[in-house]
Amino acid sequence: MNQNFPVDAAGWGQKSNISGSTLNVLLSVPLKIPSSKVCSSLKPTWESNDGNLICVPISNGKVTCFGDSDGSLAYPGTSPMSVVGLTSFGISDSKLGEKYVCGSSNGATYYKHVINYIDWIVSSAKLNVDDLVYNGPAFNGSAVSHAIRSAKPLFTGIYNPLSGLITILWLLLVF
Repeated sequence: MNQNFPVDAAGWGQKSNISGSTLNVLLSVPLKIPSSKVCSSLKPTWESNDGNLICVPISNGKVTCFGDSDGSLAYPGTSPMSVVGLTSFGISDSKLGEKYVCGSSNGATYYKHVINYIDWIVSSAKLNVDDLVYNGPAFNGSAVSHAIRSAKPLFTGIYNPLSGLITILWLLLVF
């Protein structure tokens, strides 16, 4: 992924570290995906954002939180927005008791890199990969673009309470 790649993370999770119910309003936060030493220091098996996980260090307290898992990490430079990742987990060296602290300045959120699951999605939903994968200029030069160079636009974000991959498959299999 290109340095400072712009994305929007969306979710229905909590707005703070105080325990409570999830939201009934979808929120999103604009983020940038940098290369960062923070990512490998928090999770030593993480190597780069071209692997299985996309890492976004927390900046200015902006981050996904509890209840946002499987929410979309989408590239806003396409219309409709293209899903790049799905919220997976956060790591921080700050703890509130034994609980992870959302928005900690020394933490990061990790997202499942959707392109690494494209074969499974295509197989499960009985779709054509060319109808699902976007390979525009923002992806040029990355490992992802080399893997999908001949693809056409469309893998899009679906923002709703059942967000993420489960929703995409459910919609495709039911309708």
